[in-house]
Amino acid sequence: MPSKLMDVLGENKWVKSKERLQMVRIVVEDYLHKHPGRPGRSKLMEIAKNIVGQYHLSFKQTEPFGNMPFAKDGCGPLFTQLENRVENIKRTSTPGKRRAEGGEGEVQRKKKSRNSDRYGCVEWDVAVEGTESRAELLSKRNELKSAFKTHDPQESSVRKLMAETYPIQRETINDGTNVKVLKEEWPFLFEAAHLFDHASRLLGFSVQNKLAQELSKKEPGINNFLDTKGMKMGEGPVQLICGIVRYFKENPDHLFCKNEDSADAELSLPCTPCILIRGDHLFEIAVDQEVVNDHITSPIVALSYAFCLFYVCNIEYPKEMSLTLEFMQR
Repeated sequence: MPSKLMDVLGENKWVKSKERLQMVRIVVEDYLHKHPGRPGRSKLMEIAKNIVGQYHLSFKQTEPFGNMPFAKDGCGPLFTQLENRVENIKRTSTPGKRRAEGGEGEVQRKKKSRNSDRYGCVEWDVAVEGTESRAELLSKRNELKSAFKTHDPQESSVRKLMAETYPIQRETINDGTNVKVLKEEWPFLFEAAHLFDHASRLLGFSVQNKLAQELSKKEPGINNFLDTKGMKMGEGPVQLICGIVRYFKENPDHLFCKNEDSADAELSLPCTPCILIRGDHLFEIAVDQEVVNDHITSPIVALSYAFCLFYVCNIEYPKEMSLTLEFMQR
């Protein structure tokens, strides 16, 4: 371990995010080097308990979030970070199968999808016909990349090009491309308006409009129900979802990360889509531990955006939040 980290632990000081992430990386990589294969959750919890047991004052957490306290000894959050790190290392993409190049130099790709990838989607995979068509779409993709770098694109033109290039956007995503590369290839995709357009075509309806309508209709009834269970929550969609999380006894850390200090760039994040709450009206969205949008000012837009990412990027709900997300889905 780095000497700076060992000094912090030896002095029983709180381990900051940067040192904590560094420690998690070292622990996981050392374990995987000695024990090839994916460690079980019980083994990761055992590792977390051993670490916290030796340095309990450096990991103790008591800050409440959504009226639901963190684990007092800090094992829970550390276990989550270890699990996320393992998932990040072991998470494999299934690349699309490629056929040999044809006479015109065309490369055809075909991804064999699982049912869970396509679930709920109406346009998950759109065929690209012909070499000329593919060349045109790739040219339009490059046009979009250039427009993004100018910081002054024409919105109507971008929207048109994004709609026209939808087939190869899906192809890139379905080939298992990681989010960092996806941001480079399709930077506009992660702007809220274009992500919602993509999701609307993928699912056949507007997630943002549907979620806003359903929350408006059902929020009073859900809040009344939670009140009867002794779970009085604050107002607004984020607090409402936190109440549902609490009712299902799930872990809100897999959807919400509350940290108003935007300078803390090393905040540990889950691999699945999550919302970073920077204040009452500032939200960032991350997926694959990569912030993909840092300028959302509406909680309903943030919730809709995160929910869309599960479908757009072919990501399964985390088991720690599956009941809440399935409730939202319905």
